[in-house]
Amino acid sequence: MDKEINAVSSENDKNMNNDNWRKHQLLNSISNPASKVNTFSTGNNVSLRELSTSQLNEKIKDYFSKYYISSNMKLILYSNHSIDFMENLVSRHFSNLKSQNNIDNMYLNLNAYRKEDLNKILWWKKLSSDQTIDILFYFNINESVYLNSKPFSYFAYLMSYSGNGSLYSILDDKKYSTKVDAGIITSKKDFAFFGISISLTNLGFKISEEVLKI
Repeated sequence: MDKEINAVSSENDKNMNNDNWRKHQLLNSISNPASKVNTFSTGNNVSLRELSTSQLNEKIKDYFSKYYISSNMKLILYSNHSIDFMENLVSRHFSNLKSQNNIDNMYLNLNAYRKEDLNKILWWKKLSSDQTIDILFYFNINESVYLNSKPFSYFAYLMSYSGNGSLYSILDDKKYSTKVDAGIITSKKDFAFFGISISLTNLGFKISEEVLKI
């Protein structure tokens, strides 16, 4: 168990040097305190040693028993073997997985973000030298509901477009921005965040509130 705790802590140390991961944890920290999203989502040598080894082992077993079930998983096989061969393979290795109804799904119906958790301006210090404004839109539904129509992809294309009349062209003409990206940045079972990321010039950063008005 000590070896695994050290491995998790080492992974967390690596994540602390990644701006995207730091932003992910920042979003977790402003979520509904009663939700399972509002947690420290990895662990380190401090948090994982608050319990004894035996207690932690029991917690892991309980988690495995509750969530390691077929209704929480998706399986994709990509192979040049026959369908019959692959069906037998799946049956042999996965038929023993539990399946149950009315489960306490870790990301289902959790009201991760309430109105009072949103409509905020957050300033955070990045490790990298680039300066950005990230405008996030919260959707209380998962993007997989729209797998066929893909509305988020259309919106991402429109916001990332750099031709005449685009958001980027307007900001670029004013020397405020060097790049505009857009797309889903977080997607869970019952909510998603769509983000517009604007890379700022020094001038754009100084007047970031004006950039937001555009």
